[in-house]
Amino acid sequence: MRKSVNSIIFFGGSNTQSSAVKQLKSLNYKIILIDKNKNCFCKKYCDYFINISHSESKKIKNKIKILKKKEKLNVKKYYAISDIAYKAINNIFKIKEYEKFIYKNNTKNLIHNFLDTPKFLILGKKREILKNYISLKKKFRMFLKKTEWSKFLLKPSHGISSLGIKIFKSTEFSNNLDKNFKLLINKLSDKNEYFIEEFINGKIVNIDFIKKKRNYIFYPIIERSSLAFKNDKSLLTVLQYHSNLKIEKKIFRKISFLFNKKFKNYNGPVTLDCIIYKKKVFIIEASPHFHNIKFLDYLFQFKGFVDIENQKKNESTKILRKNVYGGYCHFYSQNSASKKIIKYLKKNKLKIFHDIFSKPGKKIFFRNLKVKKPNLSLLYYKAPSKEKLYKVNNYIQRVYKLY
Repeated sequence: MRKSVNSIIFFGGSNTQSSAVKQLKSLNYKIILIDKNKNCFCKKYCDYFINISHSESKKIKNKIKILKKKEKLNVKKYYAISDIAYKAINNIFKIKEYEKFIYKNNTKNLIHNFLDTPKFLILGKKREILKNYISLKKKFRMFLKKTEWSKFLLKPSHGISSLGIKIFKSTEFSNNLDKNFKLLINKLSDKNEYFIEEFINGKIVNIDFIKKKRNYIFYPIIERSSLAFKNDKSLLTVLQYHSNLKIEKKIFRKISFLFNKKFKNYNGPVTLDCIIYKKKVFIIEASPHFHNIKFLDYLFQFKGFVDIENQKKNESTKILRKNVYGGYCHFYSQNSASKKIIKYLKKNKLKIFHDIFSKPGKKIFFRNLKVKKPNLSLLYYKAPSKEKLYKVNNYIQRVYKLY
């Protein structure tokens, strides 16, 4: 009888995941890759390829069942980058820990009991909102009355890259709340769940860590910034960088305590989206993935999946810091802004790495910018100091403001 082979199911094969796939291959796993793009970048690295959208859970389940039987595969782990894929994992394999990550409002409730979060109000699906219309409107009125911030966000419970998020001015909205609340609800989709959240105008960061039982490794904090274009158009997460930002150790202890209590059976990577305002860290949401494992690999030579495999079983918390500075920005090779950035980086003798996307799945970033011949990619760069890093980031911001 043929011996079964350990394998991992990997949802999403874009360029940014190539580092992850290579790491898992180095650990002698067979890779089952699932992606709707039949020409996705990581296809060349995988052992088995299923060309199906992550939203089609039943089809994926049937394909995996056949493949496991035919190839004698023992599926040991699952990895996904998008909200839709977490849902697929839960639907196919009934892994309870993934249920906590599927809907952001559920996760926010768990986080809120342990860590600081922006104030939020869960609305639910459109039919639920209409059923509880009067009571929700009262709660919304109180939310606006108590908030210290001038703006609030309407968010779908799951999405990608800020898609579907709307910003409102608190005072303007509350001045005619009856009319504005009705208009807001009428425009909601019937398919999604929604919640309201304070818009905290602080520094956006990602805290990436890995968990194996009660053992934690926290990676260096990645900061994020928007790129502003003409006509008030901007991209929320296009510029990302590492400046060796420090936060208090008690935050890491609280995070570990939360995951020991509420996510005790989950083992793997986690990204926390956060906002820092006046040295206070507000946790927005948690996701069971690395924010950008390729950036961790490029800048620090950290191999996150190898670290998970090699983690000890005893209880410990390790916080990694490195005096390495660098970042990356979303990039179009055809436009003049991108050419200026390349020229500037080369002139200043910065080490760069241009990661070209063959058929980008993230055109949504530039959908409203009327860019000709879209060819989205990532441009990574390293800087010799924090000061030089900020100088580069400022230049990139200035160039794109003129675009």
